[in-house]
Amino acid sequence: MQPLQMKRKVIELEVADAIAIYDAIRTSTSCLLQSKGEHDTLSRFSYIGIAPLKQYTLHGRTMTEHDEATGATYTYEGEPFQLLRDILPKVKKEKETPMFGGLFGYIGYEVGHAPTYPKRDPIEAPDGWMVQYEVVVALDRVKQRVELYQTIPYGTTPRVELEELAQRIQQAERRPLTGKVGTFTSDRESFEKAVRDVQVEMKRRSIDQVVLSRRAEAEMTGDPLALYAELTANNPSPYQFYFDFGTHQFFGSSPESVVKVHEGKAIMNPIAGTRRRGETKEEDAALERELLADPKELMEHRMLIDQAVEALGTKCDPAHITVTKREEIVRYEHVMHIVSEVEGVLRRGDEPIDALALSFPAGTVTGEPKEEAMQLIDQYETERRGFFGGAAGYMSYASELDFALAIRSMMVHDGKAYIQAGAGIVEASIPSREAEETAEKMRSLAALSTDGRELERFVEQMERGIHLTAEEMTTAAHRLFDEETPLDAIESFLRALYEKGEVAEEMASLARVMRSYAVTIPSDRTYFDNCGTGGDGANTFNISTTSAFVLASLGVPVMKHGNRKVSSASGSSDVLEALDVPFGLSIEDHVDMANETNVTFLHAPHVHPKLARIGIVRQRIEHPTIFNLVGPFTNPARLDGQLIGVGRPHLLMEYAKAMQLLGLTGLVVTNEAGLDEAGPFDQNRIVFVSESAIVPHTFRAADVGLQEATLEAIRGGNATDNAAQTERILRGERGAPRDTVVLNVGLALVARGMVATIEEGIERAEEAIDSGKAYATLERARSFSKEGVE
Repeated sequence: MQPLQMKRKVIELEVADAIAIYDAIRTSTSCLLQSKGEHDTLSRFSYIGIAPLKQYTLHGRTMTEHDEATGATYTYEGEPFQLLRDILPKVKKEKETPMFGGLFGYIGYEVGHAPTYPKRDPIEAPDGWMVQYEVVVALDRVKQRVELYQTIPYGTTPRVELEELAQRIQQAERRPLTGKVGTFTSDRESFEKAVRDVQVEMKRRSIDQVVLSRRAEAEMTGDPLALYAELTANNPSPYQFYFDFGTHQFFGSSPESVVKVHEGKAIMNPIAGTRRRGETKEEDAALERELLADPKELMEHRMLIDQAVEALGTKCDPAHITVTKREEIVRYEHVMHIVSEVEGVLRRGDEPIDALALSFPAGTVTGEPKEEAMQLIDQYETERRGFFGGAAGYMSYASELDFALAIRSMMVHDGKAYIQAGAGIVEASIPSREAEETAEKMRSLAALSTDGRELERFVEQMERGIHLTAEEMTTAAHRLFDEETPLDAIESFLRALYEKGEVAEEMASLARVMRSYAVTIPSDRTYFDNCGTGGDGANTFNISTTSAFVLASLGVPVMKHGNRKVSSASGSSDVLEALDVPFGLSIEDHVDMANETNVTFLHAPHVHPKLARIGIVRQRIEHPTIFNLVGPFTNPARLDGQLIGVGRPHLLMEYAKAMQLLGLTGLVVTNEAGLDEAGPFDQNRIVFVSESAIVPHTFRAADVGLQEATLEAIRGGNATDNAAQTERILRGERGAPRDTVVLNVGLALVARGMVATIEEGIERAEEAIDSGKAYATLERARSFSKEGVE
């Protein structure tokens, strides 16, 4: 066994999307382990393994080692767990991270005991498959950082450049992933017959319980990672794993640990007893009471607690074995379980792999008495279990170990997907009910497909008042832009999101996806944007478009983002057309126009081609949608500041948080009357947004030296009417419309850091208008010679 050398690099980075990071750096053989738990030592980390050094496969009592660098292959004979114990190098633990290097993979149900009866094996996977990676990436959700660990044998050259890897991680964004499975098929009739036959044998041989399982299979196309992303978004569990072995992909979302060892303490989590989730809180509570009163489920669960205590007793001091949690209900998306926890301290000289071996396979997937139950499983199940009922996880160089029970999992091989589930059979079992239990356990996997059905599930979730996570909203966003997603499904989603109320993470996640689909602006120059959300229903003249000419005349390079009318009488693009100002140019011409005139106007459908279908749906909806909110966040230009008007005052602070999540800076404004601008009436509320702070402030127009007015005084009309109003303001006409423009220009100058106070900004804006600079900028924009496109 060669000694190892290690290199460590830390990146301070918000750990928001582990799947996006994995997708950006994955190699043909790689893995991702995620954890959905509380922020304790064992659940705060997720891990990625890339660039395999060695692969170890188990077939019966033979282990094959494949050296990736040399291509050499070695074989070893012996007891499988002892072989695994012998190959794992020892390295001192690094910092707080339990896993910084070691072996990742799965150990199948048959490891340690060969079937007596002949079995079909359509999956053609090894009994066990463990991989030692050159690089382990630890994602720390608590400290919000990424730790890179590179471990190679002394005297060898690393294949991965950590600096380049760090850059890819920092630039990672969720991209669209597509995967589809067909209809799963399984022989339910044969399963029910096997249940009846097993019950006869159980009675004859005095066996208390046998966990009998059945497999289902379906055609699979696309990227299995897409299915994993959907599974974990819809069914988060403490143990989420994705292994890509090249020829096989194995992934799951398991609620149960087989065993974990941390700093010498072994922990087991018996889970038995299942009910579906209720449609309502009342039904859910009734199902919980039913589950906790079910004698069959309780007997099965208590049997597993006894098995865990007995198993730990062989490697731990019996005086220090405790049941720390007993018969608690844990809920997941589709089912609820009875869960307990048993702990013990390993004796000196025993290794973590010994704790795994003594509890393997888990009683949850075998029965009681264990050996006799396994004999009946061998006799009456016609296919090798393989991955099902085994363990998936890691063994670290520092004697840390964490393996999940391989249930709620899928194996993909050669265009087919395989899933499997078991039910605890007792003398009183009803075969049809046990078959239904297996179907219930497989349901979340059988429903997987990135074909738009996620939107329906997200709608159901939002109708219960539950916000979408960043990962869920990212998945939803890709479905919204998918040409195959039905328009009715998009409409239902947007309506449900509006009724629930949008939150910062949802806005930021949608904006990130829109940016990823947008065109690229070929310019190193930075610009300012004063595009608002629109959708306020106030039907004012085009305040922000008029303000853009004033800003440009003051030396602010403006690349304004806008669209035609959606919920108003005149959108930004409509009034520009009436003013004879070009918009919707080629991207290169937009850059030229900005260079020549200091202002240009991006037509949103041209820079966001994916919005075309969404626009059809938005026309059907009588209220603003999240696309109004995120529009200002999705300008593809490099921006050094923004003034964003928000037409829904109750969302002001949430909007500011979204702006900060996206790394944008500037000022957000709303008027208490519901205007997405500052106005010469009612209270104006503004929020200063920087990288480190969100600072709110309120004021009235009179507070900054302007005459108070009414909403009616700044009403607009159609595009022609509004263009005429813009002309009058820029030519110097005084009144409430001009005051509204100079107020918003003043705020923009504050947002960009050009002035210290709103009053100073207003004064600069008035000078630009009165001197003729603002109107001259409009004229230069009109005279830009290149032709726009519709």
